[in-house]
Amino acid sequence: MSIKKSSTLDDGEIHTGKAGSGNNVKIALAILNCILTRQLCFEDPSCSAILEIIPRVCGPVPVACSTVTVTKCQAALRTLQAFPFFRPTCLCKEPGVDPDCNYFRDFLFDHPCGFVLKKVLIFTFYKSVIMKFSICFTILILFQLFVTIKSFIIACEFEKVKYSTVGSVYQCTTHYVKTSSDETITGVIGSHLSGYTNSDVESIVIYGDHKLPFFPRGIKNFFPYIKALFIDGTTMDALYGDELDEFSDLKIFWFEWSYLTTISSKLFEKTPKIADIEFNFNKIERVGKDLFTNVNITQLESLYFLYNRCINQKGRNLHEIFSLINELKENCPFDDDFSVTTNIATTTFADKTTTSSATALKITVVFFLLILTMSTYLEFINLYECQTEQIPISSGNIVTKVIGTHLNDKSNEDVQAIWINGKSVLNFFPRGLTNIFPNIKAMTFVGTAIETLYGDELDEFPNLQYINFRYSNLTRISSRLFQKTPKINYIYFDYNTIQNVGYDLFSSLDLKSFLRIAFVENRCINQLGYSESAIIELIKELRTKCSYDDEELYTTTTTVKPTKRCFY
Repeated sequence: MSIKKSSTLDDGEIHTGKAGSGNNVKIALAILNCILTRQLCFEDPSCSAILEIIPRVCGPVPVACSTVTVTKCQAALRTLQAFPFFRPTCLCKEPGVDPDCNYFRDFLFDHPCGFVLKKVLIFTFYKSVIMKFSICFTILILFQLFVTIKSFIIACEFEKVKYSTVGSVYQCTTHYVKTSSDETITGVIGSHLSGYTNSDVESIVIYGDHKLPFFPRGIKNFFPYIKALFIDGTTMDALYGDELDEFSDLKIFWFEWSYLTTISSKLFEKTPKIADIEFNFNKIERVGKDLFTNVNITQLESLYFLYNRCINQKGRNLHEIFSLINELKENCPFDDDFSVTTNIATTTFADKTTTSSATALKITVVFFLLILTMSTYLEFINLYECQTEQIPISSGNIVTKVIGTHLNDKSNEDVQAIWINGKSVLNFFPRGLTNIFPNIKAMTFVGTAIETLYGDELDEFPNLQYINFRYSNLTRISSRLFQKTPKINYIYFDYNTIQNVGYDLFSSLDLKSFLRIAFVENRCINQLGYSESAIIELIKELRTKCSYDDEELYTTTTTVKPTKRCFY
């Protein structure tokens, strides 16, 4: 969807648009009608206080600057113009069509006192008194400006929607625009549908656009009957437990496409009606052991934890939901007896070099026929795949043996795809896989603690066509990574922390043969290439924002100091 440029709209209609993704996302708010902005100002305590002061210091009629308090009038006008309701300047229809709107606009933006440079002769007797009054008034103005800067106002696009869990509801959709460090919402703007008010809103969608660093508070002060809450694209890494306390009627809670790693056991303590929970596409590693203690499991309609570091599972019926909860307890355990104001420490992992070791490394695997699962990305109908989630950490990184039961008539030579879940623990690239599976065409790594790909990791896979390395701690990629994989045409490095990419990473490849390259949600780039032109643009952006001279990577085992870094 392309961004909608600001334009004059009737009665304060608000458009929100989204272009691109990640750091390039911007919000476009239409310019409001001056009558609407005046009403919004009256409803805001800080703004209305200044609005009431102006007639007293500027005079009641803006025909001429007849007041003796010119300086105070100018200060009040500037303060009022600084409020977000009047930035950018509100607009009106023609004077003959909407005289009230034009009168208010002229009063605020074209007041005669705003253009007066008045020299006032003050008698010595009154000088000190007037000076003290001016100081007090200035303090008042500064206080009002401070209150304004601290405000957290959201702009809603209202609509009627329908969800299976709650039926038809009136919904507010908003994008986070950084206005202050205040976490409590202080105002809501937007044009309601005819016959609706804030009290009718039962669902809210908040797009953080990967800039929202906190959980918005005070939603209930404006929308007291919320049943569905959707939060998407935040930079939050933890939910401490009290975030949903104000939503006693909540039935749907989705928290997706964010950097969430930790969830407190207390999160659903005060949401007895919850029936639909989704935490897809996060980086979840730790889930409170008692998260579902206060949840009526039998009323849950769906429970999703897809594409996280410690779990990739969905529950659509009672059996699957119980299985998912057990997997959370086994793979994501977290004893979270902590204060809600205490920051949760994030586990970090040391960098590992690629020095080989003769120590044996055995992995337990599950074999199955992957039918059509990758057909969206690959020109394959069937792939026989090995999946493993039990790679032990040892001093060696060479796989010497696999343990698993093949499907009928299948053997190691039939395996063409391998899928490895590192569970945020695997901190090295397993070597020697082609000694066991010589015909690998597709590789997927999810949730590893690997920080660097040094360049020789794929040398043993000449037939590799597909590499998917997602939801990991990857920060650096060597230029040499694809030098011995001439058939590669699908590359995914989404949802890592990449900030350094070798300048010549794609120099040895035929870009015309590529079908897709993805570097979505990384530190120095957030881009997807799905056509030849888009792929070329992606590579240009990599070289501009993420490139570094990686020769040092091959000659030393010390930490690489890139020549250029990118951060959010």
